[in-house]
Amino acid sequence: MATFNESFEDLSLWTRESGSDRPYTVGALGARTGTNGLIIDPSNVFNQEKALILTGGFTSSGDSSITIWLKKPFGEFGTLKTYIDDVLVSTISYTSILTSFKQFTLASNIPAGNHTLKFTCVYDSDGDTFYADDLQITNVLESTGTTQFIVPQLNTNNLSIGYDPLNGGIIV
Repeated sequence: MATFNESFEDLSLWTRESGSDRPYTVGALGARTGTNGLIIDPSNVFNQEKALILTGGFTSSGDSSITIWLKKPFGEFGTLKTYIDDVLVSTISYTSILTSFKQFTLASNIPAGNHTLKFTCVYDSDGDTFYADDLQITNVLESTGTTQFIVPQLNTNNLSIGYDPLNGGIIV
């Protein structure tokens, strides 16, 4: 089992809904560790939920959990929602200033299998910027946000492998 760690130095493992940079960007202001962190600024998407999706999802080996560190140094109200397989699993609505990073558990007891992970943020009347860093998903079979195939080791003694283009497959 592995742990997926995302420090948000860039967003190469993520897909933004509608292709827009906003409300999700990276920068030094969002950093808890490293150079950059995730900046969630919903002010450009009034009364809309825009998603940030982990490309390829993740594969849980069972009993996975997701944690993230958040900071909200100014402003009023902001909401961050977390979805697993398009099911809402947590809503963080912070109404006060959080001047230093605090760890939040977004989901726990995630069963074995392939899952999607999506965040949305909402700006209503007084929403303001969140900073996020150091996302962690425990008990995963793959350690990146891209789909990988686990290939068993083969004993290649006296084994011949070829490709059959007419039948579209590998022959052994």
